[in-house]
Order: sequence, then C-alpha cells, then structure tokens
Amino acid sequence: MAVQIAHHFYQARDHKRAFQYYTMAGERDARLDENGEAIKHYTVALNVAEMVTPDPLVLAKLLRGRGLAYGRLGEFIQAI
Repeated sequence: MAVQIAHHFYQARDHKRAFQYYTMAGERDARLDENGEAIKHYTVALNVAEMVTPDPLVLAKLLRGRGLAYGRLGEFIQAI
C-alpha cells in the first residue's frame, strides 16, 4: 500500500511525501524479509531524497537499511 501511495505522490511531484512513503515501504519490506523489494524501495527513496534534502540521520538510516538488505542477500560488495 505504501508503494502505491508513494508512486502517486511522486507523480504529483510531492517529493517530500513520496520520500516518506518509499521509506516506509522499504522498512516494511525489510521487516518482512523481502530484501529485494526493500532494496528497490530504499533506492527510490534515496533518489527522491536528492530533491528534498532530508535530515542526515534519516538518510543514514536509509543507507544502513539498504546495506543490511544487501547483506541478507549475500551481496556483500553492494552492502558496503
């Protein structure tokens, strides 16, 4: 659900809300051990972050989450 909402906000150029919902989607997928989807949504959130300049701690959380998801898939180079 968060992914669809994020997509709609992105299409409407409401990048701040799109960023929030892509982040939520990535976190949800990570909790559900859907690491490929988590990586995809964290990556989109990071791309949208360039348009909204989020808090550095939020950005660090996204990078950490994506790195952990890569690690759980055994993709250690990408995790770094």
